[in-house]
Amino acid sequence: MPQPTLTAALQNCRRDWDGAIADFDRALQFDPKLAQAYDNRGDAKTETGDFDGAIADFNRALQLNPKYAKAYDNRGLAKLSRGDLDGAMADFNRALQLNPKLAPAYAGHGSANFLARQRCRATGVFANCRNEIRHIPACSSGLFVRA
Repeated sequence: MPQPTLTAALQNCRRDWDGAIADFDRALQFDPKLAQAYDNRGDAKTETGDFDGAIADFNRALQLNPKYAKAYDNRGLAKLSRGDLDGAMADFNRALQLNPKLAPAYAGHGSANFLARQRCRATGVFANCRNEIRHIPACSSGLFVRA
């Protein structure tokens, strides 16, 4: 019988998110301290649109391993999908502090920065725009999406 984490990974490759979630559930029954299983289950939940469930899984992964950069990046994506730009930006920044070579975190950071600028423009209150964007730190690599 294949290990639950292996079958879950195969389900993820097939984009069978519900199957992957079920397999990660089984893996976590065997070992509830598998931070990577929580992170991967959170990925699958993000793909299904269950952002709150995904964030809960990423939170658990980070409780088990506070230096898990990928979990910060993934939680940032879930927060970004939910519209929490400030929370997403904080998670992308933390992911990059822990692993400056984590390319997806740069992409997420750029997306959050771009959306923050779009939100500011959409409000039509340009005087407040600079104040709103000022607190968003520039990407440490110099990669930066300009709106």
